Amino acid sequence: MVTTVSTQGTLKQVPLAPYAPDSSVARPVWYDRNPITILMSAAVAVLNSPQGVNILWNYTVPPGRKAMLELCRVRWRQITASTNDTQKTNSVFVVCTPASSGILSQSLVEAEVQEPTPESTYVVENIGQSALFLAGDNIQSSYVSNSTTGTFSPKSTAKFTEFDA
Repeated sequence: MVTTVSTQGTLKQVPLAPYAPDSSVARPVWYDRNPITILMSAAVAVLNSPQGVNILWNYTVPPGRKAMLELCRVRWRQITASTNDTQKTNSVFVVCTPASSGILSQSLVEAEVQEPTPESTYVVENIGQSALFLAGDNIQSSYVSNSTTGTFSPKSTAKFTEFDA
């Protein structure tokens, strides 16, 4: 590809550098590059405390693709009161572990209940922000209950749009 430039009143064709993009062919925006909708959702009806860390869902961005997290929602519903006298943590959360960075993991959204919860029904719900993930990034939703009494129901939902990188 060449371009025409003017040098001291004369026109001259000059070849473009090999790394210059071809401006006549625009790259489609991300949502037009073979998009696929990925829906991740899981809920557990009723569990008795205690429960260790348990995975609700897991998603890894495939090679040659990127993924835009458009919605991420977590909910913790305490169904029956926990009667602990000590401070315990119950939570449902979504964490990303990047494929190729020094970051071990980063929390995207969390719904947390600190013990004790005297209410018989207690709901904590949070919605996360959108985020862009690269090939190999792993996004996982889990829950944990460290209390010794009470029943609960965790829920986690996410919508991704996966597209060509």
